[in-house]
Amino acid sequence: MKVLIAEDNLIHQMILEEYLKDTQFDVLTANNGETAWELWKEHAPEIVVTDINMPIMDGYELIQQIRDHEIGTHTHIITITSKRDVDELGRSFDSGSDDFMFKPIHEEELIYRLKVGERAHQNSDKKAFFDTLARLTELRDSDTGGHVKRISDFTRIIALAMKKQPQYAEIMTETYIKNLVFSSILHDIGKIGMDDDLLKSTSIYTPDERKRMQKHTIFGSQLLHEIKIAHPNMGFLDLAVSIARSHHEKYDGTGYPDGLKGEHIPLEARVVAIADVFDALISKRAYKASFPLQKTLEIIRNESGKHFDPQIVSIMFESLNLILKKVYHTTDGGIFE
Repeated sequence: MKVLIAEDNLIHQMILEEYLKDTQFDVLTANNGETAWELWKEHAPEIVVTDINMPIMDGYELIQQIRDHEIGTHTHIITITSKRDVDELGRSFDSGSDDFMFKPIHEEELIYRLKVGERAHQNSDKKAFFDTLARLTELRDSDTGGHVKRISDFTRIIALAMKKQPQYAEIMTETYIKNLVFSSILHDIGKIGMDDDLLKSTSIYTPDERKRMQKHTIFGSQLLHEIKIAHPNMGFLDLAVSIARSHHEKYDGTGYPDGLKGEHIPLEARVVAIADVFDALISKRAYKASFPLQKTLEIIRNESGKHFDPQIVSIMFESLNLILKKVYHTTDGGIFE
């Protein structure tokens, strides 16, 4: 794994190099931010360790340049500083830093921090794989183009609104929301085990076809559970398993596959359920035209307490204008206030 060290003090730079000479890390060095920026563009290091105060281009600008030009990857950035200044640390994180160290830097601390960065990068790569897998599933189900992206955006808005409510404040932590939003894209991963005659059908399912399709919830959750066993440190998989299995449960207990009722349905599945159905209604499918917004909202409202958790329905309506703007790129939601 490549590590780029940006440090204008030559002695400090040499010390850091010495610390890493017998490790698994391939080290690049730069004595100013501009050189570091050129090296990052050329070599794409997975980890950057940068001083804040450097000539030509300081650490803040270097971080911003990297963040503005990343495509599909995340560079783990560790800032180093001699100041124990809360404002400087805050500005560092606001710029996009992932971690920090104070000078003087000790060898063991540096290596451990890099190992944390290495693990974070590996998890990022794994998440990229899951994102690709979700989109491949979507391609098989060709009438849902963009569905998983809209579901994740919808879920983020609802989760952030729920966080402001006292009853959800403790569970809706930043980590939970982050994992929930990512896991939502995997809700239909079980469709990779469904036959094309089901996925490509242009007519309403027969009872037998519907029963076959419902098995995607079990197949998806089992698949993700197996992956979870192999990768126990990927915390988001707990929510992914839950969502894949339970996003078709209904609040009144008439859903599938387990007939769960009310709050026995995992919260994450209740959130994704409303996002999934809203998008399915308002979007065109092979077997149906898109529903007008008013009709979609009427259905959601009528299903409150039956299909959907009524509290989440209420929060969805309160967030409607933002959903329309950020997810569906329309500003016509004002009339629904």
